[in-house]
Amino acid sequence: MTRPGSQMKQPKQKFLIFSLVVLICSGWHVNAFAYIDPPVLVPPVADVGQTIGVQFTAGICDIFASDPQDAYPQITVSGNQIHLVMFSFHYEDPIECVFPPETAVQPLGTFDAGRYVVVIDRVYPEVGGGVTTERLAELQLVVGGGGAPPAQLPVSGPVALFALFVGVLLISMRRFHSRTMDESIKR
Repeated sequence: MTRPGSQMKQPKQKFLIFSLVVLICSGWHVNAFAYIDPPVLVPPVADVGQTIGVQFTAGICDIFASDPQDAYPQITVSGNQIHLVMFSFHYEDPIECVFPPETAVQPLGTFDAGRYVVVIDRVYPEVGGGVTTERLAELQLVVGGGGAPPAQLPVSGPVALFALFVGVLLISMRRFHSRTMDESIKR
């Protein structure tokens, strides 16, 4: 025979334990040393004759820098494709990761009205020699009133992670609440 108060305590205890586990797991991650945030177009919607650029944010183990041989940045336009290649440094050893977070804008130029695809790559020297090329993004650019480009939304920033956590928490609360209501109706 169960006591009347114990029927309601069990789902609440399960919910609290589940919430505690989710909270602990969300904070249980490995710190990332190297990072480059997704590049964004500046401004996101441009008029004909307006200078367009690409904004980069990097730090800790990655940094965009001037190329010692002045070969970069490389900007090539072919039809409706704009290709930007930036020079950077990338280190794997945490001892060498000393770069402060930095945001910079690389101008692309002005463009005629139309839709463009901006392909952004970076190159960095390898430890044993040679160069690594890494694709950072392919962005849609609309110049001169062709409609707004697709939104460039961060998916791994603190706000997005908080929204994900709150969403999971609300879904689990609803699930536990409906289970509690079903159990109380059956009894």
